[in-house]
Amino acid sequence: MSLREQIYAFLVMILTGIASGFCYDFYLVLKRRWKLRRTGTGVGDLLFWAVLTALVFSLLVVGNYGELRLYVFISLGLGLLLYFRILSKSMVSLLQKLFNIIQKLWMLTVKTITFLWKIILFPLRIIKTVVCYPVKFLKKIIYTLRLWLKKTVEKILRRPSNAFKSRIKNIFNNIKKRKPK
Repeated sequence: MSLREQIYAFLVMILTGIASGFCYDFYLVLKRRWKLRRTGTGVGDLLFWAVLTALVFSLLVVGNYGELRLYVFISLGLGLLLYFRILSKSMVSLLQKLFNIIQKLWMLTVKTITFLWKIILFPLRIIKTVVCYPVKFLKKIIYTLRLWLKKTVEKILRRPSNAFKSRIKNIFNNIKKRKPK
């Protein structure tokens, strides 16, 4: 490997260290934002390290064809050190502000969609009220009339029914009273 390729690999690994530090801060801010508990933290840590390992490995392949040498570890450590000394605090602050903006935009989007949905449904509610209220009113009137009619018919039929029942009883009583000859 020529000196030029080694310098290129060294710079790529420094940038990989900086990217690794950024990924760590991103995960840290995300973990604080979502208030992950024990299981969530375990799953998140596993995903973080899997993604970071894939990132470092792919950049290692790009930088120096996947060869592990001492300068690779030195440059990764140097990149992490530079990131945490110079960029970490401002990036954490920036990420927190970015997440706040995203959260506010999300809430605004949800409220806007909810408002538009209510506007779309408003005419349907009016139609429902205009159509259903008279139908319910008519249903109530018909039910009331049906009950009134039923009671009236029962009253009218009760007298002849009682008279008919009493005549039948008299006939059966007369038959019972006769003695067989």
